[in-house]
Amino acid sequence: MRKPFFISLFLLCSFAESNLLFGQFRGDYEIERHHLDIENFLDWRAYQPPYSWRREWATAQTGMRSSVGSISMEEFYTFNEIRFTSNIGDFTTFHYHQYEESFYHAQPLYQEIEFRFGTDFGASIIGFPPHDKKYGQSGYAVSYGSRFTDNHIRLSMIDQYYYFDEKNKDTEKNDVNEDYLETPLYTRAEIQWVLGDRLFIRADTKQVSKAEFLIIEPEEVRTFQGNEGKLILDWNTSGGNTIGISGYTMTEERSYQPGIATEDQPDMDQKLLLEWTEAYFVLKADENDLLSFGILKSEFLNEIGSDFPVHRYVCHLLTTHLFGIWEKKRSETFSWLFSLQAGEAEIKKDYIGIEEAVDKTNTEIKAGVGVIFLKEGRYRLLGNSTWDLDFFQTRQWDGGNVQLQIMF
Repeated sequence: MRKPFFISLFLLCSFAESNLLFGQFRGDYEIERHHLDIENFLDWRAYQPPYSWRREWATAQTGMRSSVGSISMEEFYTFNEIRFTSNIGDFTTFHYHQYEESFYHAQPLYQEIEFRFGTDFGASIIGFPPHDKKYGQSGYAVSYGSRFTDNHIRLSMIDQYYYFDEKNKDTEKNDVNEDYLETPLYTRAEIQWVLGDRLFIRADTKQVSKAEFLIIEPEEVRTFQGNEGKLILDWNTSGGNTIGISGYTMTEERSYQPGIATEDQPDMDQKLLLEWTEAYFVLKADENDLLSFGILKSEFLNEIGSDFPVHRYVCHLLTTHLFGIWEKKRSETFSWLFSLQAGEAEIKKDYIGIEEAVDKTNTEIKAGVGVIFLKEGRYRLLGNSTWDLDFFQTRQWDGGNVQLQIMF
Protein backbone atom coordinates (compact mmCIF):
# COMPACT_ATOMS: atom_id res chain seq x y z
CA MET A 1 0.00 0.00 0.00
CA ARG A 2 1.37 3.42 -0.99
CA LYS A 3 2.13 5.90 1.75
CA PRO A 4 0.06 9.11 1.67
CA PHE A 5 1.78 12.23 0.49
CA PHE A 6 1.83 13.93 3.93
CA ILE A 7 4.32 11.28 5.10
CA SER A 8 6.73 12.43 2.41
CA LEU A 9 6.44 16.01 3.64
CA PHE A 10 7.06 14.88 7.23
CA LEU A 11 10.17 12.99 6.10
CA LEU A 12 11.41 16.03 4.18
CA CYS A 13 11.02 18.31 7.19
CA SER A 14 12.76 15.80 9.45
CA PHE A 15 15.94 15.77 7.37
CA ALA A 16 15.94 19.42 6.31
CA GLU A 17 17.34 20.34 9.73
CA SER A 18 20.69 18.69 9.04
CA ASN A 19 23.54 21.19 9.46
CA LEU A 20 25.79 19.03 7.27
CA LEU A 21 24.02 20.06 4.08
CA PHE A 22 26.02 22.62 2.14
CA GLY A 23 25.98 21.64 -1.50
CA GLN A 24 25.06 18.89 -3.90
CA PHE A 25 28.52 18.61 -5.41
CA ARG A 26 31.19 16.45 -3.81
CA GLY A 27 33.58 18.23 -1.51
CA ASP A 28 34.25 21.92 -1.03
CA TYR A 29 37.03 24.39 -1.81
CA GLU A 30 39.32 23.49 1.09
CA ILE A 31 42.69 21.95 0.20
CA GLU A 32 43.60 19.52 2.98
CA ARG A 33 46.14 16.78 3.67
CA HIS A 34 43.73 13.86 3.50
CA HIS A 35 45.29 10.41 3.75
CA LEU A 36 44.53 6.70 4.01
CA ASP A 37 46.48 4.14 6.01
CA ILE A 38 47.99 1.06 4.43
CA GLU A 39 45.18 -1.34 5.45
CA ASN A 40 42.20 0.97 4.87
CA PHE A 41 41.02 -0.58 1.60
CA LEU A 42 40.73 -3.92 3.40
CA ASP A 43 38.64 -2.15 6.05
CA TRP A 44 36.47 -0.62 3.33
CA ARG A 45 35.87 -4.03 1.72
CA ALA A 46 34.91 -5.55 5.11
CA TYR A 47 32.34 -2.79 5.66
CA GLN A 48 30.49 -3.27 2.35
CA PRO A 49 27.20 -5.23 2.37
CA PRO A 50 27.31 -8.85 1.14
CA TYR A 51 26.54 -9.35 -2.55
CA SER A 52 23.35 -11.22 -1.59
CA TRP A 53 21.86 -7.90 -0.41
CA ARG A 54 22.46 -6.02 -3.66
CA ARG A 55 19.48 -6.94 -5.85
CA GLU A 56 17.00 -6.43 -3.03
CA TRP A 57 18.21 -2.85 -2.54
CA ALA A 58 18.36 -2.09 -6.27
CA THR A 59 14.55 -2.03 -6.46
CA ALA A 60 13.79 -0.70 -2.96
CA GLN A 61 11.57 2.32 -3.63
CA THR A 62 11.35 3.25 0.05
CA GLY A 63 14.00 2.22 2.56
CA MET A 64 17.33 2.97 4.18
CA ARG A 65 20.73 1.37 4.52
CA SER A 66 23.71 2.25 6.66
CA SER A 67 27.21 1.03 7.51
CA VAL A 68 29.52 2.25 10.27
CA GLY A 69 32.96 0.80 10.98
CA SER A 70 36.31 1.82 12.46
CA ILE A 71 39.13 2.58 10.02
CA SER A 72 41.58 4.18 12.47
CA MET A 73 42.01 5.25 16.08
CA GLU A 74 40.47 8.61 15.17
CA GLU A 75 37.91 7.99 12.39
CA PHE A 76 34.95 5.86 11.33
CA TYR A 77 33.93 4.84 7.84
CA THR A 78 30.26 5.89 7.51
CA PHE A 79 27.71 5.26 4.81
CA ASN A 80 24.02 6.24 4.90
CA GLU A 81 21.34 6.24 2.22
CA ILE A 82 17.60 6.94 2.49
CA ARG A 83 14.97 6.66 -0.26
CA PHE A 84 11.31 7.57 -0.20
CA THR A 85 8.80 7.24 -3.05
CA SER A 86 5.11 8.13 -3.12
CA ASN A 87 2.65 8.31 -6.02
CA ILE A 88 0.49 11.43 -6.14
CA GLY A 89 -2.35 10.55 -8.47
CA ASP A 90 -1.79 8.66 -11.71
CA PHE A 91 0.89 10.83 -13.35
CA THR A 92 2.97 12.38 -10.53
CA THR A 93 5.58 10.70 -8.31
CA PHE A 94 7.46 12.20 -5.38
CA HIS A 95 11.03 11.00 -4.65
CA TYR A 96 13.26 11.92 -1.73
CA HIS A 97 16.88 10.76 -1.75
CA GLN A 98 19.59 11.27 0.90
CA TYR A 99 23.15 9.99 0.55
CA GLU A 100 26.36 10.33 2.53
CA GLU A 101 29.61 8.36 2.45
CA SER A 102 32.74 9.35 4.38
CA PHE A 103 35.92 7.35 3.86
CA TYR A 104 39.16 9.35 3.71
CA HIS A 105 37.39 12.47 5.01
CA ALA A 106 33.93 13.69 6.02
CA GLN A 107 31.77 14.30 2.97
CA PRO A 108 28.85 16.75 2.92
CA LEU A 109 25.35 15.32 2.96
CA TYR A 110 23.57 15.04 -0.39
CA GLN A 111 19.79 15.55 -0.40
CA GLU A 112 17.46 15.71 -3.37
CA ILE A 113 13.73 16.20 -3.85
CA GLU A 114 12.14 15.18 -7.14
CA PHE A 115 8.64 15.66 -8.53
CA ARG A 116 8.32 13.43 -11.60
CA PHE A 117 5.49 13.93 -14.11
CA GLY A 118 4.63 11.12 -16.52
CA THR A 119 4.37 7.34 -16.64
CA ASP A 120 6.88 5.43 -18.80
CA PHE A 121 8.54 8.63 -20.01
CA GLY A 122 8.79 11.45 -17.49
CA ALA A 123 10.08 14.95 -16.80
CA SER A 124 11.10 16.05 -13.30
CA ILE A 125 11.74 19.12 -11.21
CA ILE A 126 14.62 18.43 -8.79
CA GLY A 127 16.68 20.25 -6.16
CA PHE A 128 16.73 21.03 -2.44
CA PRO A 129 15.82 24.31 -0.65
CA PRO A 130 18.36 25.10 2.11
CA HIS A 131 17.66 27.66 4.82
CA ASP A 132 20.04 30.22 3.30
CA LYS A 133 18.65 31.12 -0.12
CA LYS A 134 22.05 32.03 -1.54
CA TYR A 135 22.97 28.32 -1.41
CA GLY A 136 19.82 27.27 -3.25
CA GLN A 137 19.85 24.87 -6.19
CA SER A 138 17.30 23.61 -8.67
CA GLY A 139 17.25 21.66 -11.89
CA TYR A 140 15.41 19.16 -14.00
CA ALA A 141 15.58 15.57 -15.21
CA VAL A 142 14.20 13.47 -18.03
CA SER A 143 13.77 9.74 -17.62
CA TYR A 144 12.45 6.48 -18.95
CA GLY A 145 10.99 4.34 -16.19
CA SER A 146 10.66 5.31 -12.54
CA ARG A 147 13.72 5.48 -10.27
CA PHE A 148 14.72 2.44 -8.24
CA THR A 149 12.98 0.00 -10.56
CA ASP A 150 14.66 -2.76 -12.58
CA ASN A 151 14.68 -0.81 -15.84
CA HIS A 152 15.15 2.95 -15.87
CA ILE A 153 17.32 5.62 -17.48
CA ARG A 154 17.63 9.14 -16.05
CA LEU A 155 19.49 12.28 -17.15
CA SER A 156 19.57 15.23 -14.76
CA MET A 157 21.08 18.68 -14.22
CA ILE A 158 21.17 20.87 -11.11
CA ASP A 159 22.22 24.53 -11.21
CA GLN A 160 24.08 25.34 -7.98
CA TYR A 161 23.99 28.59 -6.02
CA TYR A 162 22.43 30.50 -8.93
CA TYR A 163 21.11 33.17 -6.49
CA PHE A 164 24.38 33.51 -4.58
CA ASP A 165 25.57 36.83 -6.00
CA GLU A 166 22.06 38.31 -5.88
CA LYS A 167 21.43 37.30 -2.24
CA ASN A 168 24.96 37.80 -0.90
CA LYS A 169 24.58 41.47 0.07
CA ASP A 170 25.93 43.61 2.92
CA THR A 171 23.48 43.43 5.82
CA GLU A 172 23.59 43.76 9.61
CA LYS A 173 24.29 40.00 9.68
CA ASN A 174 26.49 39.63 6.63
CA ASP A 175 29.73 41.41 5.68
CA VAL A 176 30.32 40.53 2.03
CA ASN A 177 33.83 39.32 1.29
CA GLU A 178 33.08 36.60 -1.25
CA ASP A 179 31.52 36.20 -4.65
CA TYR A 180 30.99 33.51 -7.31
CA LEU A 181 32.68 34.18 -10.65
CA GLU A 182 31.29 30.88 -11.97
CA THR A 183 28.76 28.74 -10.12
CA PRO A 184 28.97 24.91 -10.32
CA LEU A 185 26.69 22.90 -12.62
CA TYR A 186 25.96 19.32 -11.51
CA THR A 187 25.06 16.86 -14.30
CA ARG A 188 24.29 13.16 -13.92
CA ALA A 189 23.40 10.12 -16.03
CA GLU A 190 22.00 6.90 -14.49
CA ILE A 191 20.96 3.59 -15.97
CA GLN A 192 19.73 0.42 -14.28
CA TRP A 193 18.71 -2.46 -16.51
CA VAL A 194 17.93 -6.18 -16.31
CA LEU A 195 18.24 -8.29 -19.46
CA GLY A 196 16.27 -11.52 -19.32
CA ASP A 197 16.70 -11.83 -15.55
CA ARG A 198 20.32 -12.78 -16.22
CA LEU A 199 22.34 -9.59 -16.78
CA PHE A 200 22.06 -6.79 -14.22
CA ILE A 201 23.58 -3.42 -15.20
CA ARG A 202 23.94 -0.37 -12.99
CA ALA A 203 25.86 2.71 -14.18
CA ASP A 204 25.98 6.16 -12.60
CA THR A 205 28.15 9.06 -13.77
CA LYS A 206 28.34 12.56 -12.25
CA GLN A 207 30.19 15.70 -13.24
CA VAL A 208 30.61 19.09 -11.59
CA SER A 209 31.68 21.84 -13.96
CA LYS A 210 34.52 24.15 -12.98
CA ALA A 211 33.40 26.62 -10.31
CA GLU A 212 35.31 29.80 -9.43
CA PHE A 213 34.89 31.40 -6.01
CA LEU A 214 36.34 34.86 -5.26
CA ILE A 215 37.54 35.96 -1.83
CA ILE A 216 37.76 39.74 -2.08
CA GLU A 217 40.16 40.60 0.76
CA PRO A 218 42.88 39.37 0.73
CA GLU A 219 42.27 38.64 -2.94
CA GLU A 220 42.13 34.95 -3.85
CA VAL A 221 40.29 32.86 -6.44
CA ARG A 222 39.46 29.28 -5.48
CA THR A 223 38.36 26.68 -8.05
CA PHE A 224 36.74 23.26 -7.93
CA GLN A 225 35.75 20.62 -10.48
CA GLY A 226 35.08 16.91 -10.17
CA ASN A 227 33.92 13.68 -11.77
CA GLU A 228 32.55 10.43 -10.37
CA GLY A 229 31.49 7.14 -11.92
CA LYS A 230 30.16 3.75 -10.73
CA LEU A 231 29.53 0.56 -12.69
CA ILE A 232 28.11 -2.87 -11.79
CA LEU A 233 27.78 -5.78 -14.23
CA ASP A 234 26.34 -9.02 -12.80
CA TRP A 235 25.66 -12.19 -14.78
CA ASN A 236 23.29 -14.56 -12.97
CA THR A 237 23.39 -18.23 -13.97
CA SER A 238 20.45 -20.63 -13.95
CA GLY A 239 21.91 -22.33 -10.87
CA GLY A 240 21.74 -19.18 -8.76
CA ASN A 241 25.43 -18.24 -9.10
CA THR A 242 26.70 -14.77 -10.02
CA ILE A 243 29.76 -13.64 -12.00
CA GLY A 244 30.37 -9.93 -11.79
CA ILE A 245 32.62 -6.92 -12.05
CA SER A 246 32.20 -3.50 -10.48
CA GLY A 247 34.22 -0.33 -10.43
CA TYR A 248 34.35 3.18 -9.08
CA THR A 249 36.36 6.27 -9.96
CA MET A 250 36.37 9.76 -8.47
CA THR A 251 38.59 12.74 -9.23
CA GLU A 252 38.52 16.22 -7.72
CA GLU A 253 40.71 19.19 -8.63
CA ARG A 254 41.04 22.36 -6.56
CA SER A 255 43.27 25.42 -6.65
CA TYR A 256 44.07 28.58 -4.68
CA GLN A 257 45.15 31.52 -6.81
CA PRO A 258 45.99 34.55 -4.62
CA GLY A 259 46.53 38.00 -6.10
CA ILE A 260 50.05 37.99 -4.63
CA ALA A 261 51.33 34.58 -3.48
CA THR A 262 53.21 34.45 -0.18
CA GLU A 263 54.11 31.63 2.19
CA ASP A 264 51.21 32.70 4.45
CA GLN A 265 48.81 32.88 1.47
CA PRO A 266 50.36 30.43 -1.02
CA ASP A 267 49.30 29.40 -4.48
CA MET A 268 48.18 25.75 -4.24
CA ASP A 269 46.63 23.10 -6.44
CA GLN A 270 45.29 19.70 -5.44
CA LYS A 271 44.40 16.47 -7.24
CA LEU A 272 42.35 13.86 -5.39
CA LEU A 273 41.84 10.39 -6.86
CA LEU A 274 39.92 7.45 -5.41
CA GLU A 275 39.21 4.37 -7.48
CA TRP A 276 38.74 0.63 -7.23
CA THR A 277 37.91 -2.30 -9.50
CA GLU A 278 36.76 -5.72 -8.37
CA ALA A 279 35.88 -9.03 -10.02
CA TYR A 280 33.94 -11.62 -8.06
CA PHE A 281 32.15 -14.96 -8.20
CA VAL A 282 29.21 -15.80 -5.92
CA LEU A 283 28.59 -19.54 -5.60
CA LYS A 284 25.38 -20.95 -4.18
CA ALA A 285 26.85 -24.18 -2.82
CA ASP A 286 23.50 -25.34 -1.40
CA GLU A 287 20.41 -23.86 0.23
CA ASN A 288 22.36 -22.90 3.35
CA ASP A 289 25.81 -21.91 2.06
CA LEU A 290 26.69 -18.92 -0.12
CA LEU A 291 30.37 -18.44 -1.00
CA SER A 292 31.85 -15.28 -2.56
CA PHE A 293 35.38 -14.97 -3.98
CA GLY A 294 37.00 -11.94 -5.56
CA ILE A 295 39.96 -9.69 -6.25
CA LEU A 296 40.03 -5.96 -5.51
CA LYS A 297 42.50 -3.41 -6.93
CA SER A 298 42.35 0.04 -5.31
CA GLU A 299 44.13 3.38 -5.48
CA PHE A 300 44.05 6.63 -3.50
CA LEU A 301 46.03 9.76 -4.35
CA ASN A 302 46.13 13.17 -2.70
CA GLU A 303 48.72 15.41 -4.32
CA ILE A 304 49.14 19.08 -3.37
CA GLY A 305 51.45 21.33 -5.35
CA SER A 306 52.72 24.83 -4.60
CA ASP A 307 55.54 27.21 -5.43
CA PHE A 308 56.37 27.03 -1.71
CA PRO A 309 57.84 23.60 -0.75
CA VAL A 310 56.45 23.69 2.81
CA HIS A 311 52.90 23.38 1.40
CA ARG A 312 53.58 20.43 -0.92
CA TYR A 313 52.15 17.06 0.01
CA VAL A 314 51.69 13.54 -1.41
CA CYS A 315 49.82 10.50 -0.11
CA HIS A 316 49.60 7.60 -2.58
CA LEU A 317 48.16 4.19 -1.65
CA LEU A 318 47.89 1.13 -3.92
CA THR A 319 46.29 -2.14 -2.82
CA THR A 320 45.67 -5.49 -4.53
CA HIS A 321 44.05 -8.19 -2.46
CA LEU A 322 41.98 -11.36 -2.65
CA PHE A 323 38.93 -11.95 -0.48
CA GLY A 324 36.45 -14.66 0.39
CA ILE A 325 33.06 -14.45 2.15
CA TRP A 326 31.01 -17.34 3.50
CA GLU A 327 27.37 -16.83 4.48
CA LYS A 328 26.13 -19.80 6.54
CA LYS A 329 22.36 -19.88 6.93
CA ARG A 330 21.19 -21.35 10.25
CA SER A 331 17.49 -20.49 10.02
CA GLU A 332 15.10 -18.27 8.06
CA THR A 333 16.07 -15.30 10.23
CA PHE A 334 19.71 -15.95 11.24
CA SER A 335 23.02 -16.51 9.39
CA TRP A 336 26.72 -16.51 10.17
CA LEU A 337 29.19 -14.54 8.05
CA PHE A 338 32.90 -15.38 7.83
CA SER A 339 35.43 -13.45 5.72
CA LEU A 340 39.14 -13.52 4.90
CA GLN A 341 41.24 -10.98 2.96
CA ALA A 342 44.92 -11.01 2.01
CA GLY A 343 47.09 -8.98 -0.33
CA GLU A 344 49.85 -6.44 -0.94
CA ALA A 345 49.55 -2.74 -0.10
CA GLU A 346 52.01 -0.01 -1.01
CA ILE A 347 51.95 3.50 0.44
CA LYS A 348 54.00 6.63 -0.20
CA LYS A 349 53.89 9.86 1.81
CA ASP A 350 56.11 12.85 1.16
CA TYR A 351 55.84 16.30 2.73
CA ILE A 352 57.79 18.81 4.75
CA GLY A 353 57.49 18.11 8.48
CA ILE A 354 58.72 14.52 8.65
CA GLU A 355 62.35 13.47 8.76
CA GLU A 356 62.11 11.30 5.66
CA ALA A 357 59.55 10.25 3.08
CA VAL A 358 57.39 7.22 3.90
CA ASP A 359 57.58 4.51 1.24
CA LYS A 360 56.69 0.97 2.28
CA THR A 361 54.99 -2.21 1.10
CA ASN A 362 53.20 -4.60 3.44
CA THR A 363 51.35 -7.89 3.23
CA GLU A 364 47.95 -7.35 4.87
CA ILE A 365 45.73 -10.17 6.18
CA LYS A 366 42.35 -9.53 7.77
CA ALA A 367 39.61 -11.90 8.96
CA GLY A 368 36.02 -11.20 9.94
CA VAL A 369 33.27 -12.90 11.89
CA GLY A 370 29.70 -11.64 11.90
CA VAL A 371 26.05 -12.47 12.48
CA ILE A 372 23.14 -11.55 10.20
CA PHE A 373 19.53 -11.15 11.32
CA LEU A 374 17.08 -10.89 8.45
CA LYS A 375 13.53 -11.01 7.20
CA GLU A 376 13.33 -11.35 3.42
CA GLY A 377 11.94 -8.23 1.79
CA ARG A 378 12.00 -6.25 5.06
CA TYR A 379 15.35 -5.94 6.82
CA ARG A 380 18.92 -7.23 7.10
CA LEU A 381 21.13 -6.43 10.10
CA LEU A 382 24.82 -7.41 10.22
CA GLY A 383 27.16 -7.11 13.18
CA ASN A 384 30.74 -7.75 12.06
CA SER A 385 34.09 -7.87 13.88
CA THR A 386 37.46 -7.81 12.08
CA TRP A 387 40.85 -9.19 13.17
CA ASP A 388 44.37 -8.34 11.96
CA LEU A 389 46.10 -11.65 11.32
CA ASP A 390 49.33 -9.98 10.18
CA PHE A 391 49.61 -8.32 13.62
CA PHE A 392 48.20 -11.22 15.59
CA GLN A 393 50.98 -11.31 18.20
CA THR A 394 50.71 -7.62 19.11
CA ARG A 395 47.25 -6.46 17.96
CA GLN A 396 44.59 -9.05 17.25
CA TRP A 397 41.27 -7.21 17.28
CA ASP A 398 41.07 -4.56 14.57
CA GLY A 399 37.59 -3.06 14.70
CA GLY A 400 33.87 -3.53 14.44
CA ASN A 401 31.14 -2.77 11.92
CA VAL A 402 27.35 -2.58 11.95
CA GLN A 403 25.26 -2.63 8.75
CA LEU A 404 21.52 -2.20 8.33
CA GLN A 405 19.34 -2.49 5.23
CA ILE A 406 15.63 -2.00 5.73
CA MET A 407 12.68 -1.64 3.34
CA PHE A 408 9.43 0.03 4.38
